[in-house]
Amino acid sequence: MTAKMEDGNYVDNLEKRLEMLEKRVYGEKGGRNTKHVKCADSIARIHAGLGSTANKRERVKIVHKKIEDLMKYLDPQFADHLAVPDAMKLEFILAEEEFLLTQASLLEQVSKLQPLLDSNYIRGQCRHLVTSQSRPTHW
Repeated sequence: MTAKMEDGNYVDNLEKRLEMLEKRVYGEKGGRNTKHVKCADSIARIHAGLGSTANKRERVKIVHKKIEDLMKYLDPQFADHLAVPDAMKLEFILAEEEFLLTQASLLEQVSKLQPLLDSNYIRGQCRHLVTSQSRPTHW
């Protein structure tokens, strides 16, 4: 019988605590007919907003990674590497062989004439030309 009494006291204590909690939540009027505080809706809205923000953060990370990939794919060297095989590059060079040979011969001629270009006479003429152009002429 003492166990039942203790159980009864326990239930009574629980009911009193529940009533105190309801008073705190619903106010002193205590009626459940009064306007309820809609904190559950606010909490749900906040939770949805936080979830949305977290998802956006993950999407931003994904977009950032894709931007890096895009920059890699837009690099002209990457496109050349994919688009033009080595055999085709060799064909381009061989097609320009005649032009390259003429340019090489012109470069050889300039290098043979280099001592003349470095002579004091030409250097003096260049300095004279620069100084005469920098002086104002009055007619």
